[in-house]
Amino acid sequence: MKNNILIIFLGISLSCLAQDSRLFQNTWHLHNLIINSQHNVPPINNEIKSISLILNVDNSLSSSVCESLSSIVDYDDVNQTFMLTSYAVSLGGGCYLTNDRQFEFLYLHFYTNNLNNPFEYSILSNSDGSKTLTVTNSSGDKAVYSSDVLSLNAYSKNSFSVYPNPVKDDLYISKISELNSFNITIFNIKGKHVLSLKSSDLNAESFNVEKLSKGLYFVLFEDKKGRFAMKKFIKK
Repeated sequence: MKNNILIIFLGISLSCLAQDSRLFQNTWHLHNLIINSQHNVPPINNEIKSISLILNVDNSLSSSVCESLSSIVDYDDVNQTFMLTSYAVSLGGGCYLTNDRQFEFLYLHFYTNNLNNPFEYSILSNSDGSKTLTVTNSSGDKAVYSSDVLSLNAYSKNSFSVYPNPVKDDLYISKISELNSFNITIFNIKGKHVLSLKSSDLNAESFNVEKLSKGLYFVLFEDKKGRFAMKKFIKK
């Protein structure tokens, strides 16, 4: 009997150790949710400070927006995938703000609509010391997380920048020669997409934001290889 218990214990331990340890060493913070190729940056406000994902060595998963999602996870370390074998969502009424509620719906359904299908995952170690976790569901939709919190100070370590900040008319991109062909998407503080551009649309190293309303915005850069970078700016 003791030997059987030991074998079961070792089996559980080896199952945990087989996974990429970086999965469990970080609290992952959602930076981008890509549904049907549409980028959805999480809103940042008094209701949603950060959307976190926690993967534990006991094969449990938890995540929260306004409501919380919890599940047991079955890993396939060979193919770098996992499946949710069950899940539960708290019943607190959800987010109160309309944009937050819409985003929460998209995010929770990214997982719950794929209960019987594997999620692929990959982890990238960035030059600034942060890590990026990308989770892809069976529909090809992606949730992109970082070990850094998405906040007003996020992405400050990237080599290039946007200026002037605050800006009135033209927003410039420094070190643009270091960037490959890319697309630009701008979101307001509520996570709503307000402007899209291609690098070929730029006037030299700048683009015009004169028609945007005053406020805080996030500008997302995406190259043809699917790599992302994001900056913030204030329109005055």
